[in-house]
Amino acid sequence: MRQPVGEITPSSLYTIKELRSRCNLGDFVWRQIRHSGLRIRRVGRRQFVYGQDFITFVLQAPETSAADVQTEQKPAEEAGE
Repeated sequence: MRQPVGEITPSSLYTIKELRSRCNLGDFVWRQIRHSGLRIRRVGRRQFVYGQDFITFVLQAPETSAADVQTEQKPAEEAGE
């Protein structure tokens, strides 16, 4: 049974390619996630992420709101003027 794009099931194992596709993760963000400690399981040359590990990782990430993002971007915009 094929799961819908964007859904991560805690009990499933995902290839790196599939996980990145489901979550629309680009190269830069993926490198940040890997360097931040997401647990990767390796079998031979293949790499996998357990769904529960990814969900836990995302839930432990610091929360940001739209107001936080706008505040962080404002000084950079003012510096350009």
